[in-house]
Amino acid sequence: MTIAYSQWGSMLPVRMSLLLCIAPILLGGCMPLPDAGATSSSPAQTQVAVFTPELDWDRRWLFDQPCAAPCWENISPGKTTADEAVIELSRNPLIRDVIVVTATLVPQLGSLEWTWFDGSYGGSAEFDASSDTGLIQVIKPFLANALPWEMVLEKLGEPTAIVAIGDHGPDINSPILYELFIFHQTRGLALLTFGGEVPPVLSPDLTFDMVVFFDPSVASLDSLAPYVNWRTVDLRAWEGFREFSYYCHDRSNQPCHFGK
Repeated sequence: MTIAYSQWGSMLPVRMSLLLCIAPILLGGCMPLPDAGATSSSPAQTQVAVFTPELDWDRRWLFDQPCAAPCWENISPGKTTADEAVIELSRNPLIRDVIVVTATLVPQLGSLEWTWFDGSYGGSAEFDASSDTGLIQVIKPFLANALPWEMVLEKLGEPTAIVAIGDHGPDINSPILYELFIFHQTRGLALLTFGGEVPPVLSPDLTFDMVVFFDPSVASLDSLAPYVNWRTVDLRAWEGFREFSYYCHDRSNQPCHFGK
């Protein structure tokens, strides 16, 4: 397979065939791919989380398909090499374009990026380009359909830890921006929602935009700092559904000052 390399800001897509049947992988039968406007079933309508291929194709990892977390789409952080991951991505019918990106200023950082079959941005798998093995460190698929926390709670239970950040952005006079990570550390995954300028409300009704898979056996989450936006010092033990302000702190590890 031909692999196209690019530097940050200049991406050379590797075009792959858009397969029109995903069911041989999902269920062993054939059905059409979901269209770009497909949305997830409402948790209010579905009391028990049941895997529905045409709706849940971007969250089948939650049902341990095709493998159990931290494995995602047959790629495992800390085990799968970048070359092996390219092969897995290239033959996945849910994925259309794959590129390999390296950073000029930080050459050890490498990334595999892809688009979903409908052309929307799919996510990235980050690897250490400076090592001989080039092992995948984290996998960060974007969810085409917002994932209800209620569904995650039903399948995985309550989280083990939380990162709730509220701090000014990098620009001068930037407003306070909020981010929320919910961790299931033994499963090697974290769920992210971008709160923007509005603090997220911690409730089962919250939805997530992205999932991050990582090797749960790493000695410290700080070893993943080059690839993710969290640090060990940011983690707080999960103490149940409380106000976001209860967990929130800024990048100096000080309590959040909302609206300032």
